[in-house]
Amino acid sequence: MRDDKPAVFSNAPDTQLRPVLTAAAWTAADMRAREHEWTYHLTPNDIQELDEALVLARATGKPIHELTQEDFPLPLLAPKLRALGSEVVHGRGFQIIKGVPVERWSREESVTAYWGMGLRWGRAVSNNAAGHLVGHIKDIGHDPLDPSTRLFATRAAQPFHNDAADVVGLLCLTLGESGGLSSWTSSVSVYNAVLAARPDLARLLTQPWVWDRKGEVPPGKPPTFAMPVFNHHAGHLSVNWSSNYFLAAQRHPGVPALTPAHLEAIALVDALAASDALRLDAMLAPGDVQLLSNHTVFHARSAFTDSPERKRHLLRLWLAPEDDRPLPEAYREILGGSVEGAEWNPDMTAIASPWAHSSPSYSLFGGSGFLSDDDLHSQHDSVLTVSGSASPTTSPKEAVAAPHPFTPAALRQCAKQVNMRLMHAHSPADIFCIVADGLEFFDSINLTAAFQRLAKFLAAHPRERPAVLSSPVFHSLAGMMVEQCHTGAFNPQSTSNAWWAVSKLFGGDAPAPPALLTALEAALGACLASGAESARPNAQAVSSTWYAWGRMGAYLPGTRVRDALWDRTYALALNFDSQGLGEGAAASKEVHAWTSTFNPTSAFSSRPWSPPCPSASEWAYGSADPSIGMWAPGPSSRGSSRQGSPTRVQDATNAVAWRGMGGALGDLDLDSWSSAVWSPAGAQSGGPPALRSEAAEFTAAGLFLTNRPAQLRVR
Repeated sequence: MRDDKPAVFSNAPDTQLRPVLTAAAWTAADMRAREHEWTYHLTPNDIQELDEALVLARATGKPIHELTQEDFPLPLLAPKLRALGSEVVHGRGFQIIKGVPVERWSREESVTAYWGMGLRWGRAVSNNAAGHLVGHIKDIGHDPLDPSTRLFATRAAQPFHNDAADVVGLLCLTLGESGGLSSWTSSVSVYNAVLAARPDLARLLTQPWVWDRKGEVPPGKPPTFAMPVFNHHAGHLSVNWSSNYFLAAQRHPGVPALTPAHLEAIALVDALAASDALRLDAMLAPGDVQLLSNHTVFHARSAFTDSPERKRHLLRLWLAPEDDRPLPEAYREILGGSVEGAEWNPDMTAIASPWAHSSPSYSLFGGSGFLSDDDLHSQHDSVLTVSGSASPTTSPKEAVAAPHPFTPAALRQCAKQVNMRLMHAHSPADIFCIVADGLEFFDSINLTAAFQRLAKFLAAHPRERPAVLSSPVFHSLAGMMVEQCHTGAFNPQSTSNAWWAVSKLFGGDAPAPPALLTALEAALGACLASGAESARPNAQAVSSTWYAWGRMGAYLPGTRVRDALWDRTYALALNFDSQGLGEGAAASKEVHAWTSTFNPTSAFSSRPWSPPCPSASEWAYGSADPSIGMWAPGPSSRGSSRQGSPTRVQDATNAVAWRGMGGALGDLDLDSWSSAVWSPAGAQSGGPPALRSEAAEFTAAGLFLTNRPAQLRVR
């Protein structure tokens, strides 16, 4: 059973904050003057050793992840690599290595050689919940605006942060068309600067901050956890930072709202990290390796663009060196099996990971299947298995055969294998075969993955859309969406991701089959109804539903869709202000954003809409009645505002949400709207009756709603 309360870890309250003066506390000017110390160029002899080691590694017949230092011998290069790694762990915290010959190696050779080099820096640990030991840093089409997206899988800029491992290594394979500048800075120097400028914020940063897990939630864990940014332990300062994760955590129910002091701290740390005084920049070239300590260095990346000929692609290793620093208990939440050297793990054996897996996950290609989702149409993909190590893919049904009872753990493992197979499917036929083979083991992650793979294929092959959307197997997927929504098997994160993927299937001139529309419409109703009984509708799930149906609006019967959306919107409206700024403002912003995407059809009037108020400012700055938790127009000739309004920011946010909704769905008769606007004085002078907890009316942005169930009054 999942505990929704975040695990909380903190420094001792009497921790004395003093400047940290170590080799890791450097400035940009200092490092620029010593570039020769932190840049190593591979020599011809080094490269020859790598080539020879590749031959020997291939001869072992082992999968890449089973190769040891003995299987990949580097008699002269290995001591150099260890010395460079030691400087990362115990010294300045970073190192650049140049000249890895990736341009003449195959993809398999590049990965194998990089793995062999990494063996000298530490034990490779999983990059994600899927168990990928080698990560691919490239744009694979994920939406950077989706709060569950990890930005490395997009082409958007990544602000300064550190990864969830002791050391991160990045090998550049190819550059994009433009952009992609790498930057890094000393997080120890950032700490010193914060302490000097704002000791109050430095103290705040030693207290627990709530982090979003970005959808990678271990079984039984909540979607967030809490730990400090500045962690003092055993004589070391370890810094853990990502403002993107703090802000994303605000979408979850029960997460305390960030205070003005928190926002000041975020702005200060981000500004210091990006400052010219502390920041180093480099455009990594093919064959460059960047090694960074995540405990003492932040890194960032500028936005980039790809072209058909040039696509930015880096390989990532997360590493746990044997001699790294002790770490406090808090790090168990983020590093799992990669935590090394901590006092509670003195023998250097792997601790129990929060993930269900303990071994590399496999793909359709067998031996080196821990490679994550890569260029699915690349010529290299057919040679990803190490020679002699390829093995047939085990089907989900085989995975839970005789030796494995149908326990929850076995089913999770089975679903995970389904997901890995889906990630490497090349066509709808592949996807449908996997679906047919493992449908009974599908979970919400599988369902989302199937929709995502189909959407990606259809984006590249739009002519295939009619055949795919009319496929019986596709209808089975839609039916699963309905079933999982109705049974509550979807959590809000999965609901959000699934609808996001479904919406991408629609477009072009191909109409969706009626049976599919019926199934999706039922699924929408289930999504909208979920949580309606509770006092906290999930803003993220609702916003993704709005977005999906906005994209599908041209294919759907307007009246039924509209009524379902309005019913759910009413439930949201009742909770905007009662949820406080964090939840209410987030919900209203998202509803406004997604409603603005609706396609006009015969059911959705395209005539312009504007709020019939004396002034825009009056509309934007309404007031709230905390007793009923609802937004209402502000002071005007129609009546005076009620007291107890939360904040003008929240009022304005809610008003903007309703304005966007009215513009998107405005096929309403607004002739008598003005007489329906309520306020205390307005109600007393012949307007609608005063709002009550059981039966009441209010008007916002032209939507005259009643809290009698499933009823919407349209004039």
